[in-house]
Amino acid sequence: ECGAFLDDICTIQELEALVQRFEVACLLDEGKSYNDINKDTGASTATICRVSKCLNYGDGGYKTAIDRLKEQLN
Repeated sequence: ECGAFLDDICTIQELEALVQRFEVACLLDEGKSYNDINKDTGASTATICRVSKCLNYGDGGYKTAIDRLKEQLN
């Protein structure tokens, strides 16, 4: 349901940006450096910094999604 909603409300570029931000969050959670994340994803350091702030000081949305992904992979 969430995927269908996002497909309806977001453009392809917006979806790609969301995917990139989640990938950045996963890499930050793994302890990767900003430089490595920039090289691996093409995300700007400003985007990486913003995701890092949300991951560390936000409402926990990234962490919840990352933890659920880890559970599915195990």
